[in-house]
Amino acid sequence: MKMLHVTDFHGHLPWYQWTARQAARYDLVALTGDLIDDTLSVSTEEQICVVRSLAAQLESKLLICGGNHDARELDPPHGYHDWLPDLRRHTLGSGESVIDFRGLRIGYLDWGDAPMWGDLDLLLSHQPPARCGPAIAEPEGIDWGDLSLRDYLDAELLRPRLVFSGHVHRPRRWAGCIKNTVTLNPGQAPSASAVPAHIEVDLLHRTLHWHSGTGLVDGRRLPE
Repeated sequence: MKMLHVTDFHGHLPWYQWTARQAARYDLVALTGDLIDDTLSVSTEEQICVVRSLAAQLESKLLICGGNHDARELDPPHGYHDWLPDLRRHTLGSGESVIDFRGLRIGYLDWGDAPMWGDLDLLLSHQPPARCGPAIAEPEGIDWGDLSLRDYLDAELLRPRLVFSGHVHRPRRWAGCIKNTVTLNPGQAPSASAVPAHIEVDLLHRTLHWHSGTGLVDGRRLPE
């Protein structure tokens, strides 16, 4: 199975367009939060329409989780508790926080959700677990990770093989490990880039490939 992991589009239309064009190459497209941004000159209504358009095109393979910008108070009828669940009806997600997809057990955490328990193949969480490279912002060196999620992983109350995250736009590392869990955060490309930062995951060949959106690339193998 091949997966595309993107994050933190903040309503940037060219990145949604790029994702729609590339989606046919993947079995699953994961967008890990901050889909919109109410600080932009473009209205939240217009941004939500863009996200809905992507969801309509990729209904059978798109999975999302909500980020902090998605959770801000929005004008009716697009308050947080209205627009995200409505959007999720047109993606792989549902009212449940854990789904099964082609033999994979996948969970997602919207912003502010408490971690679930148990074994997962993949967890989507906008905020990375704390105290790992994908959670530490450079050049400041500030850890913006989720302490509760880290505690669950350390205690092995939650045991995902992979965590797809975002939130930190310039992470110290795009990949990290906590026990048997690989944590990933592609970061964010400059807005002038037509290509978003993204990570390609190939479960069959156990490979990860990171692309900065500005020409930098890196890769590693998934552990056995």
